[in-house]
Amino acid sequence: MLFVGCTMTRESWYWAGLSTVLQTPVGTENSLADVVFDICCSESRYIAGRVALLLWQIWVALNDDI
Repeated sequence: MLFVGCTMTRESWYWAGLSTVLQTPVGTENSLADVVFDICCSESRYIAGRVALLLWQIWVALNDDI
């Protein structure tokens, strides 16, 4: 999955202090929507908000590279 699988995005999760939030191993059949839903159900609103912001920042960074 692009948002958690490449080196740049994995480092982003680590430096944001959110790498432990990722409970779904990379390479499974889960979609990004499934991962976000799981995070929203299992984490606080604060953590879910930080995850949403990080996903947005990754999206913008990936689009800047195109």
